[in-house]
Amino acid sequence: MIGYADAGTLYVFRGSTSFPSQMADWQQVTVMPNVHSPSLALVGRHLNIASFKPGTPARLHFTRALNEAPAGPLDFFGYEVTETIGSAYSPSICSVNGLPCIAHDSDANSAVEFVFPADSVPDNAGEWAWHSVYTDSSDRSNPRLSLLDGRPAVIFGRFGMHFAWSRAAAPAAAGDWVVTTDINGEVNFNPYPPSIVVIDGLPIVTYTMYDAPSSKRHVYIAVASEQ
Repeated sequence: MIGYADAGTLYVFRGSTSFPSQMADWQQVTVMPNVHSPSLALVGRHLNIASFKPGTPARLHFTRALNEAPAGPLDFFGYEVTETIGSAYSPSICSVNGLPCIAHDSDANSAVEFVFPADSVPDNAGEWAWHSVYTDSSDRSNPRLSLLDGRPAVIFGRFGMHFAWSRAAAPAAAGDWVVTTDINGEVNFNPYPPSIVVIDGLPIVTYTMYDAPSSKRHVYIAVASEQ
């Protein structure tokens, strides 16, 4: 499935075959209005979505499919995770230890936050908790969450590319995280989200870097030499 927002409405594209090869192989499903920047993950066999709801302040928003093959808005249930106020732009969701966990940039706390529920099917905002992974006044944008050897890891940054990984499979506090700043060793002026995958136990990161002399942006790949 692919998630996207258009004119303030959230949609997902669902493939009708295992290997879609043409436009006709995709079905557009309307999820709900007035949410943006979706991130998708499967928890169990149900689609979970993290997004943000605009406003002052913006709110982190969570949506869950009520069945394994959602076909329209009535097949989704969503709400604001109102405690995590701030400009929750471009959050990232991942199944961590069987739970739908979210990394996002919180203006309220000037931090990249790890947001996690009490169980795998959270029904309301009161079932969520969170803690800071990394605190900075400005350099914390576009976090991307993944799993590294069964533990969550986050790549993020605007002026430098930073990497954080958890010592625990289910991190409960800021002290559970190890943060490496500026893994690329350069200022990158990167307004676009990075991406992270894990191959053979090693994190691999892609990001954009601005080349001032040529006024061009280039895509870079960083491969860790150890886990």
